Amino acid sequence: MSDRAIVVLGVWLLLLVLLGTATIGIAIAFYIGLGSVMAVLAAILFIASRRRAGGGRHAGAGPRGA
Repeated sequence: MSDRAIVVLGVWLLLLVLLGTATIGIAIAFYIGLGSVMAVLAAILFIASRRRAGGGRHAGAGPRGA
């Protein structure tokens, strides 16, 4: 093998390794981001449902017709 072929092969292997590493890193970042968004959404929905369920009681209003 010529020196040039060895260098080209080395560069090609390096690019493959870097691409694989970047793909794994992007996937991990994506799942962390997705999990964070879902946690925030769940918290917002939880808070909104508590406010809706407790809204009438905090206003001092009794049941209708009472």
